[in-house]
Amino acid sequence: MQQELNPLVLATPASRGLSVEGETAPQPTPTGPAKPGPVQQKWALVIGIGRFADGKVPPLKYTTDDANAFAAELEDPAIGRFPKPHVRVLTDQQATTKNIKEGLNWIARRTKPNDLVVIYVATHGTPRTLDSAAGANYLVTYDTEVSGADGFDEDALYATAYPMVELANAVATRMRALRTAVILDTCYSGGSVKPSPSAAVPDKMPSAEMLARMSQGTGRIVLTASQANEESLESSELKHGYFTYFLLDALKSGRGETPLSQIYASVAQRVAQRVAAGGLRQHPMMSRSSQDADFALGVPASEPVDPEP
Repeated sequence: MQQELNPLVLATPASRGLSVEGETAPQPTPTGPAKPGPVQQKWALVIGIGRFADGKVPPLKYTTDDANAFAAELEDPAIGRFPKPHVRVLTDQQATTKNIKEGLNWIARRTKPNDLVVIYVATHGTPRTLDSAAGANYLVTYDTEVSGADGFDEDALYATAYPMVELANAVATRMRALRTAVILDTCYSGGSVKPSPSAAVPDKMPSAEMLARMSQGTGRIVLTASQANEESLESSELKHGYFTYFLLDALKSGRGETPLSQIYASVAQRVAQRVAAGGLRQHPMMSRSSQDADFALGVPASEPVDPEP
């Protein structure tokens, strides 16, 4: 801090001793990060929450189905090619703040530089306006408390929700894998959390600064369901959130071999068009650690499954 250097950048250096065919790759030059070698193992944490312990948090219709469908595509040997023991799924009552943090550390402790990591989250989120002290965004977990005797309880939210900054820091500083994708279909419906019965909460995705922090490091890609001032919408016709529905379709159509940049381009266009047909707006976003950070989720792993996942 005395040197005015960003600790998040320093914690995710370009070189992590990449192993390529049993040899240590040469140190990268200052002009750019080292390229990762073949994918060794693949890991995923998939979270979907549609029911909440606090009855004041309105339920979501399709987030649990979205998460289960995404996990199924990751595990499909013809699409995602993720080994089932390496995919941890947390839905509804399993998706507590504690369990989510444990799941992230479960991956962080096991991954190596040439591994591939995917983190998928579908739930409510809160805008910065609900945190008067620091303006933080939160993921609403199953055990998040938002209500007190006098209505909305900001202190309870702070104490029980999962701060988006913690997810950002975990991705930026704890994930050793040089290929890490974060996919956020965090649905901020208009009545998700209200500071008073009469004041609706603005529907916002994580801020641009938060997305940039998450994408710090080598090979980081963040996909979000909408822009900062838009809702992430669900469809009773599709039985999914729009974003996840078209994401699943794009992954399946490309048999998992399409790079995420191309997946994003397709999904963003289709979501915007479909939602616009109903007179609404939703535009997915992508943030990358570098312009050439890109990879396909279905690339085969070169090493056998970890015997103790």
